[in-house]
This record gives sequence, C-alpha cells and structure tokens, in this order.
Amino acid sequence: MEMRQIGNGFGSLLLSFGLVALLALPAAASPPPPPRAPAPPAPEGPRLEMMLEAVDATDAQRARIEAIQADFEDRMNALHERMGDLYEQMEGFRDAGAPVDIAALRPVAEALGDLTAEGIILGAQMRSDIAMVLTEEQRAKLARMRDLEPRAPRADRRHRDH
Repeated sequence: MEMRQIGNGFGSLLLSFGLVALLALPAAASPPPPPRAPAPPAPEGPRLEMMLEAVDATDAQRARIEAIQADFEDRMNALHERMGDLYEQMEGFRDAGAPVDIAALRPVAEALGDLTAEGIILGAQMRSDIAMVLTEEQRAKLARMRDLEPRAPRADRRHRDH
C-alpha cells in the first residue's frame, strides 16, 4: 500500500514539474512565423526560354506561352500579397502568454488555406494552358526531358512513412 502512494506521489511530482516547465517556456522559444508560401514553380526567364527552345516552339507559340506565364506571375504576386496580409494577422495570435481566441483565428487560418489551394490550382492551370499551346509531339518531348531531370529530395517525408 505504501509503495502505491509513493508511485502516485512520484507521478504527481513529475506532472507538476512538467506543467511548470511548460508554463515557464519563454515566448522566444515559440517557433518563428511560417514563411510566405512559395509560388509553384513556373517556367520563367532562362528556364522558360530553355523549354521553348527544347520543344522548338514557333513564334506564335512563344508569344502565347509568354502571355500565359506573365498572367500567372501577376496573379501569383497578387495572391502572395493577400497571403502576406493573412500571415501578419496571424502574428497577433502568437503571444505565448495570452490565451488564443480560436474563433478569431479560425477564419484567418481557413482563408490562408484557401489561398494556398488557389495557388496550387493557378500553377496547375498555367501548366495546362501551356500544354494546350504545344503540339502532342512537343508535349511528349517535354515529358521526356522532365523524366530525365534530377529531382531534389523532399525535405519532409513524414507523411509517406506513416
């Protein structure tokens, strides 16, 4: 019986120390704000030029693809500005010493998620629009080139391992 009391007392002591340690964490120990969402890779500048040369794009195709890319870039820049505004709003919720108003945070987080999805969709739409300008042979050549291109390993494989 006495052994049980010692065990419970020890567990309570550990729990108390854990809570004190958790509450004593300085605000500086909180993780930094997330970076602005990166734009999906878009062929631009030298990369766009290399792609156009590799598929022997005609002048008309070049003009259409460059217009598609410019429109995408304008839309992504506007999207990133909106996302930056939301990240700034989220900074107000980062005070480690204050309770978080989840009801106020939720719409900001949801809007950020919606804009992230919009960016992914914009990138896919741009790639699709470019593909529609190319001939079937040019698309096949581009696909072969991408298959040969080395890919950097993803930094976070957590979701694949579980």
